[in-house]
Amino acid sequence: MVKKTLEKVEEVNMEESFWKVYVLRALLEGVTPILQNSPKGMTAKEPGIKGEKTYIPEIEAKKVEYRRDDGILGFPACGLRNCLITGATNLKIGNRAASSVLPEVISHFPPLEGDELFPYEDLEGQPVREYEIDTRRAIRGKQGVLVSRPKIWPWRLRCALKLTVPTGTNMTLFQRQLLQVMNKAGQYPGLGDGRPQRIKGKGLWFGKFKVVELEIDPFED
Repeated sequence: MVKKTLEKVEEVNMEESFWKVYVLRALLEGVTPILQNSPKGMTAKEPGIKGEKTYIPEIEAKKVEYRRDDGILGFPACGLRNCLITGATNLKIGNRAASSVLPEVISHFPPLEGDELFPYEDLEGQPVREYEIDTRRAIRGKQGVLVSRPKIWPWRLRCALKLTVPTGTNMTLFQRQLLQVMNKAGQYPGLGDGRPQRIKGKGLWFGKFKVVELEIDPFED
């Protein structure tokens, strides 16, 4: 019994020593404006009102904004992770397809996990709390409607993601290849609403970015 327990402990230790955790810190800079569209705006329809309803862009945009508790506008961590995985198509990390490597190694930090909002800042490094309103015609079902969303420009996004990679990985090469993936993701699929990646090629030009800072350091608890 003792022998089996020790074997189990050794197995766990070997598994833990196979992986090393890093923190990826990056600063993304918008090449085009970015649109917000939080799912919290997808609420049930209001009770029927006779007559024509007055459309107020400010109210509609506020419904779909991403705003942190400190009042700073933000972007969800899970959205950035998905962007990088999609942008990794046809690229490699090491000898493997980057699109199969990244889902294994990129994750979020607890306790908020993917619900964390990375803060926007302007080109001077000041937090962004205000936005313009972008109102345009869109199709909902088969009906043309007006849609208003928060538009941020110019913008930078300061973010941090968790990387769990095999021990012995060449991190210099990994960082160089990851930078290539991130810059490609900045062109396609992009971030936010109205990004280039849309169904049936109907994407817009919003949410494109480039990487201006990238650091990967060992994670210290």
